[in-house]
Amino acid sequence: MANFSTKMLGIVGTAFVFAGMSFGQLNCSSAAAGPNTVRAESANDVAGDIYVTCGPANGNVLPAAGLINIQLFAPTGVTFTSKVLDTTNGYTEAVAWHSGAGGATVRGNYAAANAVLGTISPSGNALNFIGIPAPVNGTYKIEISNIRLNTSGLSVTTGAPPAVNLTPVVSGGAVFQASLSSQQVAIVQYALGGASNAKGFAVNTPGAGSNNFVVCKTYNPAAVAGSTVLPIDPTVATVIRVQENFTTAFRAAVTEGSPLQFPGVGVPTNGTPLPAIGANTNAPSTNTRFKVTFANVPPNVSLYTVQGAIASTSNGVAVTGLATAQLTTSETGAFAAATAVTLNGNAGFAAIPVSAGAATAVFDITNPDPNTLDSFFIPIYSVITAGSVTPTATAFTATVTMGPTGSPANQPNFNASAGSTVTLTGSKYSACSTSLLFPFVTNQLGFDTGIAIANTATDPFGANGAGGNSGGTCTLNFYGQGAPSPANSTTANIPSGTVWALPVSGVAAGFQGYVIAQCAFQYAHGFAFITNGVGVNGGLSQGYLAGVIPDVNQINRAAGVGEILGN
Repeated sequence: MANFSTKMLGIVGTAFVFAGMSFGQLNCSSAAAGPNTVRAESANDVAGDIYVTCGPANGNVLPAAGLINIQLFAPTGVTFTSKVLDTTNGYTEAVAWHSGAGGATVRGNYAAANAVLGTISPSGNALNFIGIPAPVNGTYKIEISNIRLNTSGLSVTTGAPPAVNLTPVVSGGAVFQASLSSQQVAIVQYALGGASNAKGFAVNTPGAGSNNFVVCKTYNPAAVAGSTVLPIDPTVATVIRVQENFTTAFRAAVTEGSPLQFPGVGVPTNGTPLPAIGANTNAPSTNTRFKVTFANVPPNVSLYTVQGAIASTSNGVAVTGLATAQLTTSETGAFAAATAVTLNGNAGFAAIPVSAGAATAVFDITNPDPNTLDSFFIPIYSVITAGSVTPTATAFTATVTMGPTGSPANQPNFNASAGSTVTLTGSKYSACSTSLLFPFVTNQLGFDTGIAIANTATDPFGANGAGGNSGGTCTLNFYGQGAPSPANSTTANIPSGTVWALPVSGVAAGFQGYVIAQCAFQYAHGFAFITNGVGVNGGLSQGYLAGVIPDVNQINRAAGVGEILGN
């Protein structure tokens, strides 16, 4: 293909050299049908058509039929990506055609004898149409259609969107060689208006505002009331909002650029037989899609979303008649709905397969709405089994891009590294723990303090209870006068349903201050009893319940935040 393209460039160069030797040549001018809005992430969006009109110069009449060559040149950062239909010769779907002398161009109404398929230069910045037949006399208009562009190399910043202008250069025996005026064929905007964490990208741990999973407890998604009405409560699911940036960014395949379909009438002057009607070999492959790619998903964590159609929403509330998106099983190829599964007695979910900590959910825009800015709230449910997940220091992430990516044969095809790509930080998986505060502990002036810690995960509440755990140890951290060195000690294992107790004199003789106990299990509770002796010689004594410090994996204990202790 590269050698062929090089030969085509050589032919054009030769045509330039001998252009001035012809007589009765035509003058040409250029115009544009109007710019299409193309997506900055796209590798092959369709630009607007270009017209090249040629007629006799100074009243001259062309004495014999001739040929014309047209090259289109793209600006820096833009390349031509029209679909290749003939890999042997490099002929693409891009076509230059006319209806004959004096004929009005009607898009798609042309004879193959007046059509030439384009080839793309090795650099990608030139689209070449070689040997377009010119009529014996009269004025005629050449229309160039199916110009696909890769605009993902452009810088799209705030302010007015950039425009793409193509420059036609004409040569050949039938015309005066000339570089014609550049024509605007595209306006470039991001398709994604952004992706955000709806309600804070929290996960389904108990309590509003929580951010991380606790790995010793089993979590299952709550019921979803209908497949098109989404929960956006952060205690139920991670919710990712995917926003359209302009009203026609999300498209059905039938409107995905509307490339010219060949009517299949013979063989172009320089090309291969045009596809027959209905073959549509250059038709778009799929609707617009977007995908959410997850990373750092720990082993034994399963991800789910809703299986049915998700309606475009206004502030999280589905609105009848707007666009819909639905999970599909493949990034390319025809839409295929994922298998519906039931979780915890609730129907209408679909699994997002996880492999080696990575997962991808692809959503097909099954019904775009060209009159609104589509906005989808995508719920992601994380389901873990008690005690099966290792705590992680790294949060899992979700990256939102247009789709498909990296599939040149697919129309549409997008660049995953485009500027609208958004990576959202999700949740970490924290170890089960309880932190207890004993605000006053002493072993001075004849006093001693007894500390008791109970593992209360064994309870009578069945499915609504704590669920039990295998227990664990507690680390006692001493702060104050006479703190031991090291200033912490570890208890024995405290199984669920048991109590551990020890006097402070046994671990920190001479200490007075406060103690924070970090227990490696949930549902720990503490009690302290201070006394200066018992029996006939006993004196003052006092007991109190230890305060339960809110889990710092869920609520920040930073200065200024404040806290409310539990018991």
